[in-house]
Amino acid sequence: MGKIFYNKCYLCEIKKDRPDNFEIDHLIPVSNNEALKYEWRNLYLCCMECNGYKSDEFINILDPCQDDVELDIIYELMPIDHQPRFYASSPQNKTINNTVTLLEKVHNGDDVKSINKTASLRNAIDRRAKQLMQAMLNFFRANAKEDELAKQKSLREIKEIVSRYSPYTMLMRSLAREYQFEDLFD
Repeated sequence: MGKIFYNKCYLCEIKKDRPDNFEIDHLIPVSNNEALKYEWRNLYLCCMECNGYKSDEFINILDPCQDDVELDIIYELMPIDHQPRFYASSPQNKTINNTVTLLEKVHNGDDVKSINKTASLRNAIDRRAKQLMQAMLNFFRANAKEDELAKQKSLREIKEIVSRYSPYTMLMRSLAREYQFEDLFD
């Protein structure tokens, strides 16, 4: 299962060394269908925090193994603090809207306690976004100086940060897309 999810939580995309550092979430809560309790297609790697936020409240969300979440959800990082924001590409689609609501809750909290609890995730995303911004800035500087070696080094770093194997892929890709680095996506 770790290989399928690249050792990342399917909701917040935090990366951990080993899949046994995660909990298992039932995409469709088993309270709705006991037969799904051990169904492989219903079991997802999830960090403890996200598993707690999802609970049985969210029953109709996108399946990242079946749905194209990269197209269904618009990911955005705010310019100053890189606070994550999520929007439905089709606002009339209830499943996408439910997923957006869950992602907002997971990343930004929905009350004072959860806002404080999710701050470490936002800080980690901010640090990663700053790494990406620095790599892109290094690329543009190297390009202006026609320094091919520095350009290639920067491109490798950008490619690593936006890789599906890296943490916070979807949010980092949203930032890289603004500067036309889509050709580096795997």
